[in-house]
Amino acid sequence: MRLESADLAAGVAQSSAGVAAARAGEQQARTALEMQRVTSNVEVQQAEAALRAAQAQLAKVKQGPRPEQRQQAEQAVNTARAGLEAAQARLSMLREGARKQERAQVAAGVTRAGQAADAAHQSVVAAEAALRTVEADYNRVKNLVAQDVLPRQQLDHATMQLASARAQLAQAQAGEAQARAGLDQARQQESLVNEGPRTQEVQQAEQGVAQAQAGLKQAQLDLDMATRGGRTEDVAAAQAGVAQAEQALRNARSAQSRDKLREQDVRVAQAAVKQAQAGRQSAGVMLGYSTITAPFSGVVTARFADPGSMGTPGVPVLVIADDSEYRLEATVPEKLANTLHVGALVQVRLDALQSDWSARLVQMIPAADPASHSVQVKALLPRDGRVYSGLFGRLLLSTGQRETIRVPEQAAWRQGSLTGVFVITDGKAELRMVQLGAARDGAVEINSGLKAGDVIAADATGLTDGVPVQAIARPSESGTVQP
Repeated sequence: MRLESADLAAGVAQSSAGVAAARAGEQQARTALEMQRVTSNVEVQQAEAALRAAQAQLAKVKQGPRPEQRQQAEQAVNTARAGLEAAQARLSMLREGARKQERAQVAAGVTRAGQAADAAHQSVVAAEAALRTVEADYNRVKNLVAQDVLPRQQLDHATMQLASARAQLAQAQAGEAQARAGLDQARQQESLVNEGPRTQEVQQAEQGVAQAQAGLKQAQLDLDMATRGGRTEDVAAAQAGVAQAEQALRNARSAQSRDKLREQDVRVAQAAVKQAQAGRQSAGVMLGYSTITAPFSGVVTARFADPGSMGTPGVPVLVIADDSEYRLEATVPEKLANTLHVGALVQVRLDALQSDWSARLVQMIPAADPASHSVQVKALLPRDGRVYSGLFGRLLLSTGQRETIRVPEQAAWRQGSLTGVFVITDGKAELRMVQLGAARDGAVEINSGLKAGDVIAADATGLTDGVPVQAIARPSESGTVQP
């Protein structure tokens, strides 16, 4: 039998969706854990690289300048001197005005700056394309590592390549910005040459000369330091850089503790998946309650509800009888129950079938009814197609022997609630009121009203009180009247 279960089925669907969501959350937590591990490893590697660089710088400062460093310092002085000369020439040009060849030079400078800006833009485009390619490779490697197809080292390598591609794109973008700034400066220079100097431009040129002089002075100081060797403050600065790099490495390694937080998130997500699965199992159990199955095969003997009716807890809907075997349940007085035991053969009578059977006692309830002083027993009936549930039966037990007066059932006279027999006295039928007892085998017991030796009419049909009769039989020695 099936109950309406649309709400329960919806609950199962909802719990299944909850399981899917919990699994998605678990996968997201795992992905976050992997990303955190990669980030932590990269930060540690970067900190280690920075420490090595700082240590190398400290060693270089302690070692003193090398020949190539002095050459670089000399070149920087020459470059600063040339810059000062250019700034002075520009200031002189602004003060004196532009000549024809100067206009041509600034025009050519604008053209070169434009070409440089275009080239820088192409570098940005190429860097963006390279970044897209590296990102595609990174995503592919990441998926393969997640599927345990590739080792994790390749994902670290792909991560570093991705960071390098992004850095190259940033460098290209910075180069483009610098080239466009140069283009704007060249155009301003061209406008200055063509339109003539303004007061503020002269002031800017003067400031440029002052800055160039300061740069030349700094370059000369650097050349002097490179010639004389590292100073004490340079060594101290390099040592401070090493200490700072060491602290950064310790911080990066300490930051790896965030991996444990991500691992905790994964465990929480796994617990959420188990909880969702338990909820789905509970919803499935509730849905299973909508299908009611009998615990045995049998015959439906009663139905108390129609399809579409509202069910009520505790109210029967169907009654099913197990027709594989039947038992007779009987109540036996306490004094007779002591003579019985499980497995004993007893006689059973079903009044509707008018048949007696030998049945085996299969159960005796180990508790007596204090009101009736009786014990309930159950006897297993033999298989018979005529037997069905609800029939009235009797359990026949031998309680001893007694003497009684029995007469043929036809000899009993009945009128409403009155019963009697016709006694033959002096050749006449005399109606005598009697109390009838149990009837069996065509005879009925007389509990009171007769005594042994009385002569009665064997058939009371048609007799009336006082009618003359003639006896054709006498009582037998057993006390019963035979016709």
